[in-house]
Amino acid sequence: KRPGSRYQTLRSNLRRNVKIWLKKGSLPNRVKLAQFGKPGSLVFTRADHVALSVRDMEKVIAFYRDVIGMEKVFDREFGEEMGRLIGVPGTRVRIVHMKLQDSVVELFDYSHPKGRVPRPDAQQSDYGLTHIGFMVEDFWETYRYLVDRGVEFLGEPVEIRPNVFVAYFRGAEYEVCEIREIVRE
Repeated sequence: KRPGSRYQTLRSNLRRNVKIWLKKGSLPNRVKLAQFGKPGSLVFTRADHVALSVRDMEKVIAFYRDVIGMEKVFDREFGEEMGRLIGVPGTRVRIVHMKLQDSVVELFDYSHPKGRVPRPDAQQSDYGLTHIGFMVEDFWETYRYLVDRGVEFLGEPVEIRPNVFVAYFRGAEYEVCEIREIVRE
């Protein structure tokens, strides 16, 4: 990063604060003792959610609720604050959280600015988000359950390595999802 960048300032402030907390003996719970600048040593604690911008919110909610088994736990409209966050004045968006245990799929339905349809020739090897992965307990039963509900698979189910079964399928709109089971012997 370039000297004097915002990143350098934030990193410097964080180092200074941690030194103060260590001297006082009161390190906040969210900060882990670490050597700063080393991989995995900062304050990231876990991945929290995956977010999708959708065209038909009700269709997508129904898919994640009725097919995947997720629960809608949040549904709210945002305006000015989202405009400031994404740098687009006049933003209006409905945000819904669909939850399955500790995992959340966050759905965005923008009324302004309007979203754009992904490229028609998009494929799994394109850069960016490639899929949302779901762990399952009975791979073949889950596979049949999805097939029975008309879910479209990209290819065939595969034992990708010994005792690890994987299949990719299309979600409600443009997203690709994965089911995976690691069979413990």
